[in-house]
Amino acid sequence: MRRGFRLGALACAAMLGAVGALAVAQPASADSATCSKRVLNADGTTRFQGCAGMAFFMSYGDHLMVDDRLGDGYAAVVQWWRSDGTGPYEVWNRLGADGGDVVAETGDIPEGDWIFYKVCIGSGGVIQRATCSDGVTDYA
Repeated sequence: MRRGFRLGALACAAMLGAVGALAVAQPASADSATCSKRVLNADGTTRFQGCAGMAFFMSYGDHLMVDDRLGDGYAAVVQWWRSDGTGPYEVWNRLGADGGDVVAETGDIPEGDWIFYKVCIGSGGVIQRATCSDGVTDYA
């Protein structure tokens, strides 16, 4: 009887240890960011500043945000594609440098699926393609 009690207690302790390990496990964190590119005029002067637009993805909660970091009259634009084959989607931040971030509604991205995104500068609904970042693939 004692041996059965010890085996039962050992099994119970092992199960509690496993449950405890699961309870303290942190969610996957695959956060990333990207900046718009600097573009020069033909004479070498700056036409668009580097990192005038910034986009970042936070995997916990599937948050994709775009920040207009420069009060230059141009908007920051984030474009993204999902691993389910949908996209491109885009959200514009026309708030200016003092306006804060704009959240892009990506919908729920299943754990382990990816999102590909890039940030550009635009005006009047036209994206200046030369300003677009190379893009980032991140995972939920």
